[in-house]
Amino acid sequence: MTWLIAYFPGDPGRAVDPADPASIRVVPTAEVTAYRDLVDCDPAWVAGTWEHLAQAGPGLLQAPQAVRVWEVAAALARHRLDADVTSPITRGQLETWAGRPLTGHDLARIGEAVPSSSIPEAFGTIVDGMDSRDAEEIADLRGSMADGYDAERVNRVLGRISEVSGLSVVCVWVYRDAVGFGGDSDFYIEIDGRLHHCAGDLRRWLNTPEDRPDAPTAPGPPASWVGAPSDLHEDRLAYDDGSHNYALRDDLDATDATEDSRPDQRLLTLAEALHVDPLDLDDTVHDLVGRSAGAINNGGLDKQVPFLLDQLGEVATEQLIRGAATSQQTDSA
Repeated sequence: MTWLIAYFPGDPGRAVDPADPASIRVVPTAEVTAYRDLVDCDPAWVAGTWEHLAQAGPGLLQAPQAVRVWEVAAALARHRLDADVTSPITRGQLETWAGRPLTGHDLARIGEAVPSSSIPEAFGTIVDGMDSRDAEEIADLRGSMADGYDAERVNRVLGRISEVSGLSVVCVWVYRDAVGFGGDSDFYIEIDGRLHHCAGDLRRWLNTPEDRPDAPTAPGPPASWVGAPSDLHEDRLAYDDGSHNYALRDDLDATDATEDSRPDQRLLTLAEALHVDPLDLDDTVHDLVGRSAGAINNGGLDKQVPFLLDQLGEVATEQLIRGAATSQQTDSA
């Protein structure tokens, strides 16, 4: 086996001049009588030696492993020389060693775990360990949304996942009104204000009952959750609760700020948004007015909603509309 060593002839304890090609030798390891680990060497010397080797070409190093060791050692040495400058190790290099994409949270934790390591293979081991520990911390959340979820559960579940993973996982609903968030919803990953589609196994891991054979046993590494960027931006959404719930439309603010704050207009907008079929309100109207119900029911929601509001009041009419929508969804299922 051969290996590259840098030495000063006659004095192994004295740093060589990296600009002097005569200081670089490849010798059998059996002939090495003294050595010093790269992490213990003067960082200026390590960085300078690598610059010479990089200019001379990797042939001097004899083996790809040696090239990688010197490259990362020099990068870390330069980082040590100027703590205020971002490490020259690129994100791409770290992801290559780790064997998967890395999040910003991953990079910060790697920096804490291996501040001066010169063995690239260590990154893969460290990252695998981080993913394993993260999965253990949220293992009890598996299937926790299989029976549905509301804004409170979203904040509790996605809040824990976000805290452990370092990614901001959010839920975007169609609207927010006086009752709360509603309509269809989906999960996204927020990165620098841009919402990315939720990819990987996270959504299925949360929404699939544990006893189903197709239920994922783990959510996968956090980096796998980040899908393609969507057209949604955090600061352009109509409403958020300051945590993990967002709404595309804010019906509460809209009705308060315009003439739609009139109860009849608000409830009509609500019925239309919930796709309520006028037929679902026919019986109630008929029970209230008998024979004259036909004229009202034939007028659709535009006639039914104001009539019911006048007869039942705002709260009861809203409950009736929401109940009709729920029954309609149950029948279609």
